[in-house]
Amino acid sequence: MHQKPVIVRPVMTILFVCGLFLLGGGDVQAQDPELYMAIDSVDGYIGELVEIPIYIQTLADSLDGFEISLALSRPDLVYFEVDTVVVGDETSFVCQFDTVGTLASGWQHVEVRSTVGKGLELRISGISDIGSGGTPGIPDYTSGILMNIYGRIRTDIPDTLTDRMVYLDVHSSTTYYSNQLGELILPVENTDGSVTVDTAMRGDTNCDYNVNPVDVVFLVNYVYKNWDLPCNSLGAADINCDTNVNPVDVVFLVNFVYKNWPMPDC
Repeated sequence: MHQKPVIVRPVMTILFVCGLFLLGGGDVQAQDPELYMAIDSVDGYIGELVEIPIYIQTLADSLDGFEISLALSRPDLVYFEVDTVVVGDETSFVCQFDTVGTLASGWQHVEVRSTVGKGLELRISGISDIGSGGTPGIPDYTSGILMNIYGRIRTDIPDTLTDRMVYLDVHSSTTYYSNQLGELILPVENTDGSVTVDTAMRGDTNCDYNVNPVDVVFLVNYVYKNWDLPCNSLGAADINCDTNVNPVDVVFLVNFVYKNWPMPDC
């Protein structure tokens, strides 16, 4: 049976108390500030580290501060890798992210942490450098990638699993952003995105939803002749689920197709 894709729909809890970090908070109020945010769709295979770009669009105000909290409902399917950092008596759990070429590049402060160190949730925060000569925030009427975060698809998704939905929740009542004056910007809309993880049927190396001698030919050519797989189906080609594609997988697939032996139990 062909395995359905894993769909990860983000549910974001966003909280930013701008007065703690940013300058001002003066008497001049921005008029009709608006901001949109969405998490883009990405594709990946089981075991792959997938890049999740967070898109943002400002309309009637600039953006100089944010904090985004993400929580996973299905850590058995997707997780965030966590590194433990000890500084003096304090221990923190940091997660991989990237701002190169994004709207938050060069900001004074950008970090992605796991509050409990389990890789089940993230706290993403950023503050632009609004001082003299620093990197400004995101101007009004600007759109693009705010930053990229990374999640990894677990390798132990069973073939029999039918529920492949992973949810993150958006709490719009606690969603806040800040402009350069320290004033809150209330978004008028949060647009859900999704992460689609292609978990094709093991052995279906040409992605035609069947496992037959044609798949054996493609796998043999990949392993012994270094040919490309027709649909980048490395997840399907890893027959014994050891995160490698090698002659052992060829043997398992040949036995399955020609001898009707079962697939390895993984």
